[in-house]
Amino acid sequence: MSEWARRNAAVLRQLAAHITGAEGMSAPGRRVAAGVARALAANDAAALLEPLAATRRHLVADHVELAGQVGDIGAESGRVRDEAISDRRRRTNSWPTLTVGSGERWPQPKEREAETAGLKNRDDG
Repeated sequence: MSEWARRNAAVLRQLAAHITGAEGMSAPGRRVAAGVARALAANDAAALLEPLAATRRHLVADHVELAGQVGDIGAESGRVRDEAISDRRRRTNSWPTLTVGSGERWPQPKEREAETAGLKNRDDG
């Protein structure tokens, strides 16, 4: 997520600036916007994601366009997060094919299961 936020820092910062300058927000909305302003001061654009998301419900009534932009950012960042989680799971659950010095391939998980089953059967017999 941090990498995505850094690549999209200009868009995130512009949106944050518009939100902090939005007029007519309720007192709770202004408090949330103040959190956006604090995050805007941070070096890392990823710090903006959570405070921006929190502003959406405070913008819907009077600042529909800003609320839509916040929703779009939330949807895109959610998609990126889900892809990262999926990629991490794939990497964690896959076994690499390794070749040892003799050129012999290390067994893959299915092959390992078959070999283990064969060893168990030999022990039983």
